Amino acid sequence: MRGYLRGCNCQETVTNHTAPREGPTARRNYVLLLAMNTLYTGLCGMWIMFFPLYASQSLGLSKTALGLLYTASEVGILTGNLAGGVLADTLGRKKVLMASLSASALALASMLLPGRVPVYAGFPAYFLAVGLGSPAIHALALESSPRRIQGTLYMLAVRVAPSLPPLATLPLAGYLYEQGMYSLLLVIGVATLALQLLLATLLTETETVSVQAGEVSQPVHHVLRRVLRVGDKWLLLLVAAYGLDMLTSNGLEWYIPVYTWKRPGSRR
Repeated sequence: MRGYLRGCNCQETVTNHTAPREGPTARRNYVLLLAMNTLYTGLCGMWIMFFPLYASQSLGLSKTALGLLYTASEVGILTGNLAGGVLADTLGRKKVLMASLSASALALASMLLPGRVPVYAGFPAYFLAVGLGSPAIHALALESSPRRIQGTLYMLAVRVAPSLPPLATLPLAGYLYEQGMYSLLLVIGVATLALQLLLATLLTETETVSVQAGEVSQPVHHVLRRVLRVGDKWLLLLVAAYGLDMLTSNGLEWYIPVYTWKRPGSRR
């Protein structure tokens, strides 16, 4: 990856510092990441799930406006992922993750302000910040897992365990929403991000790149151009298919709550 990120006119070489994948440090990293991912889906997922209803019922957003807001959030995630991957490789995973959590908390806190404007600005900004930290947390999970069971531990940390808390927290979120307490869900989200940030301070960096004087960093579009030129075309098709699947499935998740909500006086 270093070849993608650095120009050829370097006066000194880049030094990589890699932490061991096994031992107490790696185990502590893994447990912290498992807790952080589980907290996020269980508690931050509460406000995200009921945001479409809040936006349409309380803020009066039309379905078209809601779709545009959703599109802006997806663009934010895409942009954040691209930038976050490059930054995680150059600055280190931990630094990028902590910056992402801090920015996410600020963006979400801004949505507590009255009116539509804070939501229009804060919602895409939140997902931009989340996208920024996503490559870092995935890299940390992989690099903190022993190679012989890396796939199993990775899926446990990023998919299996985080899918369990919503079974209990989403019904609670639904009850709070029906009681007119959506703002409390936002407060819980901000507190969760603050707790994640605290846990992130305890992480040990798994891999950092020491940039020496005289190196010239390449712009992101040059990095992408190299990846597209040398990459496996089948891999690119797989990435495109995965992205399309995420776009359509996320879109359905957004509109199902709005569609199924029964308006007063409606027969449906």
